Amino acid sequence: MHLPFQIFHSEKAIFFAYEYAGAVRNIYLEDPGPAPVDSWMGQSWGYWEGDTFVIKASGFNGQTWLDRSGNFHSEELKVTERYTLMNPYTMNYEATIEDEKVFH
Repeated sequence: MHLPFQIFHSEKAIFFAYEYAGAVRNIYLEDPGPAPVDSWMGQSWGYWEGDTFVIKASGFNGQTWLDRSGNFHSEELKVTERYTLMNPYTMNYEATIEDEKVFH
């Protein structure tokens, strides 16, 4: 994402505050189970693999685009993100997008 965002944390969650559209995101540090309601940002939970923070997201409502080109997804979307701090000024970001209804 080209716009700035901030990362905050507590003992139970990590919180992303995005500049774009004032969006916020909670990443639970224990799997909370299925989302009670699907949403445009889904439900996320994360864990550490060494120096990499891994986020699993699901529970999307299928009403958003993946990008500005209009590439879409269904409510079956699952996203795995990996954040690795490379040095004090560089963070590596990787995302794996899976959706059996759209990408097969």
